[in-house]
Parts: sequence; structure tokens; C-alpha cells
Amino acid sequence: YVRDRLADAPSVVELPPDRYRRPVKRYRGRRDAFPVGPATVTSLAALARAADGSRLAVLAATFAGLVYRYTGRTDLVVGTSADPRPERFAETVGIFANLVPMRLRPTGDSTVRQLLDGGCDAAFDAIDFAAVPLEKLVEALRPVRDPSHPQLVQLVCAIWDRDYSRITFGDVDGALVEIPRGRSRFDLMVEHVFDADAWTMFVEYDTDLYEPATVADLVRHYTRVIDAAAADLDASLASLSMLSSAECGAARAGAMQVRDCDGNVLPAGAVGELFRVEPAGGAAE
Repeated sequence: YVRDRLADAPSVVELPPDRYRRPVKRYRGRRDAFPVGPATVTSLAALARAADGSRLAVLAATFAGLVYRYTGRTDLVVGTSADPRPERFAETVGIFANLVPMRLRPTGDSTVRQLLDGGCDAAFDAIDFAAVPLEKLVEALRPVRDPSHPQLVQLVCAIWDRDYSRITFGDVDGALVEIPRGRSRFDLMVEHVFDADAWTMFVEYDTDLYEPATVADLVRHYTRVIDAAAADLDASLASLSMLSSAECGAARAGAMQVRDCDGNVLPAGAVGELFRVEPAGGAAE
């Protein structure tokens, strides 16, 4: 079923980079934290109720919408994490984690409701087939191998629930320590971490491709898409407010054009952050 679901899916999905991709991926990266404000927390809850789905379904759908708005791509494979731990190993120490690819098809004409329906279908697949090893999928699908890209999945949207307000090991108290990362397994991975009422987006990204400011803008646009989607479930994806007023003003004034990494002007409805801009009649900036 999973093999058929991913048949003819694009083997590479990438966001417009700040720098050209190296012939061989070096897996250098970093992980930045972005606390999410209470208004967006409320928006996420509203979307989950409207979709009668999980937070993963909503976050996968809106992430796919974000990627569409950045790239104009209407067929995406986005990875997510799953815990296929069998019940008999419920008390076993260790990580039972697997990367599961989700196929999503956002379009500019898709309404928020349709976008959420696609996210629910993708999330259900991820849960139902969480035990299928990614390595076996790669063997079965045989995507074109390219040392400059991770195989099959380049973008990841994952979710974790944790409550580390108190960590104990018998009589010993523990504390959570975030360890800085100097590598990135994918082009970009957004980890949504929920700890009690707090929500933090941790973004791990390839520093050969993206600057920290670019990633910060991406997160800002992501939260704006979530808020705009919650405000109007019948709105089209292309109409959701994502840019700031300053960005909108610059685009309306024709002061700049938005281009992808190949120099092509992005299609209508896919205007995202101005990664690669060229003033009208001027040199690239």
C-alpha cells in the first residue's frame, strides 16, 4: 500500500536555498528554537477541532501549504517521525523511532478544509504504517540516488509531546539539557515540541543551504499560515495572509520579483519569503 501511495512521487522537494547546493551533502547544520505565541496555540487547537484530527494532521497540512507557497509545488513528500513500539516492548528502554514519508498535494485553489483533509489522510497513513522501515521503502521505490540530497525525504515535520516538569529515576532527580547540534540529517526539519501548555518549534537545518535569518522568516510565515487558516476555513491556500505588511507593500509596488533557486519567477499564489530577489531592472541582491 505504501509503495503504491508513493509511486511516481517526486524524489526531491526543496525550499529555495540561500546558497547553491553542493554536489555532495556534508550534513552540516544547527538547531534553533522558536517559542510559539498563545494566539497560534489557539489557532492550532481550532484547526484540530475543525478537522476532527490530530495536531500532526494539522501541522503536516499547514506545513505542506507553506512549502507550496514557497515553491509552487503541488506534489510533496514530507517525512514525519513515528514510534512503532510494539506493546510487548512498552517498558523497554531505548528508541523505537522510524521516519515515515507522507505524500501531500496542496494547490492554490485548495480550501483550508481540503488542505486539512489531505493532512488527516497523510497522518493516518503515517500511523498505520509506522513500522515500515524507511530503508525498505527506498529499496522498493528505488529513487534516483543523488549524493547532494537525502534519499526520498528532504523536509520533515515531526511532533513530540513531553512533560519534563519533573524527571525522576527512583530517588534521583533529573533535568532536561538541550545539546547543541552541529549537523543536519535533512535539508530542513521542523520539530513541534509540546510541553504542558508550551509549544516550541525546533528547526534543524542544513547550514550549507540556509541562513539563520531565512529559517526565522520561514517559522514566522508558518505561524501566519496557521493563524490565517484558523480564521477562515473556506479560504483558499493561495489567499491566506503569509507575508508581513512590509513584504506585501514591496511586492505590490513591483520593487522586487520572487524567484526560485533556478531563477524562475514563482507562480501566482506561491509567493513566499523573498529568498532570491531581483529589483526590477537591477542586479540580483
